[in-house]
Amino acid sequence: MYGSNLHPLRLQSRAPSWDGNYTRAFLSDRELRFNKRSRKYIVAANIIPHPTRRVWGIIVNLNSDDLQAMDGYEGCPTNYNRIWASPCLEGGEIVKTHTYQAHPDTILEGKHPTPNYLQYVLEGARLCGLPEDYINAIARSGRAKS
Repeated sequence: MYGSNLHPLRLQSRAPSWDGNYTRAFLSDRELRFNKRSRKYIVAANIIPHPTRRVWGIIVNLNSDDLQAMDGYEGCPTNYNRIWASPCLEGGEIVKTHTYQAHPDTILEGKHPTPNYLQYVLEGARLCGLPEDYINAIARSGRAKS
C-alpha cells in the first residue's frame, strides 16, 4: 500500500478485517507521482516506472473480502489496475504482492493534490515509519508549483 492507503484509519475503514500489522517495503525503479485524476482531490497518488527512484510503502495481509472491497474503493479496473509487484523488504527479501497503478486513461499531469489529501498521505507515511527523506520528497512533489 502507498499513498493515502498508508494511513491506518483509511486502511482499516476499507479493510475491516485487517489486523493492523504491516511490513515496510519499497519498489525499486518506481516513482510516486500525483498524476491520477481524482474528482475529490484533483489528483491522487500513483506509481510509475523510473530508472533510479523507489516507492516506499507497506505490505499488509488482506482476506479475499477485504481485497475485493479495496478493489472497489480503488475503482479497479476503471481507475486503478491491481498489478503484481516485487517489493523489497527492509531486510533485503523480495516478495510478490499486489499493488495498484492508475489506469492509463486516468493520468492527468501538471496538477497537484489538494492540501488535505497531501497531508493525509504524509501523515500515513509518518505513522508507518517510512524514511524521513522519502516523506520530505513526497511533500515537495505534492506542493510543487504548477
